Amino acid sequence: MRAFKTTMRHFSDQKDYNWTMIRREMIADVIQTVIKFSAFNMSNSQAVKAELMRAGLDAMNHVFMLVANRWSKYKPDDSYNYGYNKFKNITVMIPGACFALSGVYNVMMPMLTVFNGLDTMSELVLNPASLGVIFLSSFGELYLYYKNLGDVSKNDMHHTFFKRLLIRSRLSFRIIFKKQSVDPIQDAIITENVLAVMGVGMPVLTSFLCYATGLGWIDLIGEFSNGVIQIYLGYLICKENSQVLIGRSLQSVDYIKLLSTLNSRREIKDIQYLKTTYSNDELALSAEVVYDQDFLAQKLIKALENDIKQISLDEASERGLKELLVKSTYLFITHNAEVIRKIENDIIKAFPCATEIDIEKCVSNIKKELQGVMQSELKKLNPESDEIHKRSVSIS
Repeated sequence: MRAFKTTMRHFSDQKDYNWTMIRREMIADVIQTVIKFSAFNMSNSQAVKAELMRAGLDAMNHVFMLVANRWSKYKPDDSYNYGYNKFKNITVMIPGACFALSGVYNVMMPMLTVFNGLDTMSELVLNPASLGVIFLSSFGELYLYYKNLGDVSKNDMHHTFFKRLLIRSRLSFRIIFKKQSVDPIQDAIITENVLAVMGVGMPVLTSFLCYATGLGWIDLIGEFSNGVIQIYLGYLICKENSQVLIGRSLQSVDYIKLLSTLNSRREIKDIQYLKTTYSNDELALSAEVVYDQDFLAQKLIKALENDIKQISLDEASERGLKELLVKSTYLFITHNAEVIRKIENDIIKAFPCATEIDIEKCVSNIKKELQGVMQSELKKLNPESDEIHKRSVSIS
């Protein structure tokens, strides 16, 4: 019991934005499944059966989402330093695969029926009562579509109803075609809602056509179409989440934008490498940069200009130069940290979703780079000293 209370307290520390959508879906699953089962039982329509299968998988999917959403809220620990957020992606793929398999079944069955002969079809029972129940089942999907998109958009309540409907419809297609990133659970729910509206429309349309024309084979078209929609739904869910788990990088447009953000810093001369991982609306990046040493040196010289002037060429010069080097080293390290902080701030402004930024200075060979620098500078200051050194070497 104590472990259970600890776990629940651990969950309660996190503010859950997905719970409202999942709860609404699970309540609707019970009502929708009952209505669709009644519609199939009354009409014996195979198109309605395909939609009933999709609704059943939806219900299973939402149970998985509930578990995944709670589990992903665990805080990072010693075993998983970056948290459990990707658990949502793994879990959502399970019903995604089931959608695809159900779709294959609903595509194959009407094809086999046509191959074996239309006389093997189950007899349809279409009347005003069964058609009414079929039509009633579509309202639930439209309601879920509208309400769930409202939870995602969050800021459209000041518009009129029709304006909100237009805004949310545009948002749904931006999500389903991956023009806008949202939480993977919200993404899966909205994708389901969009395809559910299309899927429930098939049995409604084909059932009314069968009733009006008396052609029972039209019902097979509804079953086939619903199967295609289920396959596509499974494909979208599995594709999106597998890319996250594998470690998808930024798209080329955003990658160029990130490079431009880094190169806009005057302190950066070159970028040795840049790696990105984009998952669950969070960006992690790692970069190795080469600083513009001349630019940084000029900034250091300005900071140390007064100290340089105070050093005279007397006995205390050596001690003064040592103190100056100590001070310049401190200033350089401090400035280095400041430059990295500014670079990170620029990245966050351009990519607010960035949660992990690792900027490092490119590794350099200090001895090789600075070898002979002091002698060359002394030659510039006192050319006669080099000539005296050469003469002493030749005499010895």
